[in-house]
Amino acid sequence: MSRPWRPGRAAGRPSLGLALGLAVLILGGLGWLFGSRLLTLGRLSAEVEALRAQEEAALRQIAQLEERLAEADDPEVIEQEARSTLGWGYPEEKRLILIWR
Repeated sequence: MSRPWRPGRAAGRPSLGLALGLAVLILGGLGWLFGSRLLTLGRLSAEVEALRAQEEAALRQIAQLEERLAEADDPEVIEQEARSTLGWGYPEEKRLILIWR
């Protein structure tokens, strides 16, 4: 059985358009996959930098508190804090309170 010849592509061969479409689809999928990962990486690196800044601030505050704690053993510092913060004094001391109008 012989068929008459028809112009067009041969049966069984994929067209160039199909191969090009598949290549675009695969490249687009890979671009989306890796692009979204790069965006996530950028977001996470910014978060890490913010957390490092918080850590440095906390470490500075800890160092300041440790310095105050080291000074707390000094009797003069204890007396000064008791006088200024609590308003304490020795029993024989007289207090003078000035009220301005």
